[in-house]
Amino acid sequence: MLIKEKSKRNEILSANSYKTNLWNYLRNRDESSYSNIKALGLFQDGSPFMDAESKEYFREKLAEKSVVRKEATVLKNDVDSSSIVTFPNKSIATWTKAGEHDLFTDALEMKDVDVNLEYSTLSNLITIHEDFLNDPQAKIEKIILDTFANNFAKAEDKAFITGSGNGEPLGLLVDKDIKSLFATKELKLDDLKKLFFSLDSEYRENAKWIMNDKTALYLQSLKDNQSNFLWSQYDGTFMGKDILISNFMPDIDAGLKPIAFGDFSNYWIVERQNPTIKRLSEMFILKQHQGFIMREYLDAKLMDKDSILTLSIEG
Repeated sequence: MLIKEKSKRNEILSANSYKTNLWNYLRNRDESSYSNIKALGLFQDGSPFMDAESKEYFREKLAEKSVVRKEATVLKNDVDSSSIVTFPNKSIATWTKAGEHDLFTDALEMKDVDVNLEYSTLSNLITIHEDFLNDPQAKIEKIILDTFANNFAKAEDKAFITGSGNGEPLGLLVDKDIKSLFATKELKLDDLKKLFFSLDSEYRENAKWIMNDKTALYLQSLKDNQSNFLWSQYDGTFMGKDILISNFMPDIDAGLKPIAFGDFSNYWIVERQNPTIKRLSEMFILKQHQGFIMREYLDAKLMDKDSILTLSIEG
């Protein structure tokens, strides 16, 4: 998309008139408002783009509810190309004499890493009873956006952790380029300490743990031979690093990866286009409900494969 076209589109989506037309259409099925939106041509998959203010509110709520999104690097890329190719820059400052030749040589010798970020479509359908929709006191915009944010956050986190990379992001536990350490099913705190020090110190500074509730409870319940808890004080951290809880992480079982540790800011979420939202009237009319479909367009992938380690259970 050309810069001028993108700037013009963003200007329209930020206008109060666009937001008014969009929500008149969504709430009241206002055909004139829909016609005004349609005349602008700001549609994707047959649905109008969300206005800028609603989009920002939705993404704020999404970030609040998503475990991985809070830690990841979120990029907004509205281009229409199918992929982004990039490379991580691990160069460090160098002492030089008068010239800059060595700096240029290092930069020119850097190679692209074969990392392509495309985008997939995440969709959700909700329904709202007509009586509630027509209640002038009901904050329908907030209700709709909060509900979608909650539903999308769950779907995103599941994909960010266990996604196949086919029609959805490549999850941290599925990415074969992320290294694993192995432990037995009788997981011990020493296994976590080994995982901690196996991660390069460059990444440990901002590293965090991620596991599910059952794994955290199991580790908290471990005792020594004198029945003293090995992990005596739980404050949401282990070895000074925050523990993120996501129940999309698997349990401690053979062949699974119940724990990951690393700097999750190297997991990139690339958002393409504005989210879209559409009203469905006829399909649910007999139940006195109105349907709403929302879609977002994004991909995600770990860009630096050394920044996260997983713990895999043998078996």
